[in-house]
Amino acid sequence: MSFREERKKLKNKIKGGSKKNFRSLKKWDVENKILYGIMYSHNLPVSDLAEIIGVSPRSVQAWLFEGRMPKEKSRKKICELFDYPEDIIFYDIIKSGWEE
Repeated sequence: MSFREERKKLKNKIKGGSKKNFRSLKKWDVENKILYGIMYSHNLPVSDLAEIIGVSPRSVQAWLFEGRMPKEKSRKKICELFDYPEDIIFYDIIKSGWEE
């Protein structure tokens, strides 16, 4: 399935269902609050984003909770998926001193 088809599937999924996909955080600090907020507003759990981007859920958790920067290919897919520029989605990580 192409990335565009995955994106269309995601947009259809976002419109439907009211099932709660986010658990409340108890022990983890969110390092990338912007990406987490975008995912939360789209009701998109870590596992679904990982599947769409083509990485493991653990990688997405590292981006959110450990402040790791995704590889360029993954960053581009995320930006295209959510229609936000990279410097917005990854502002928290860039602000903390990350350099490519």
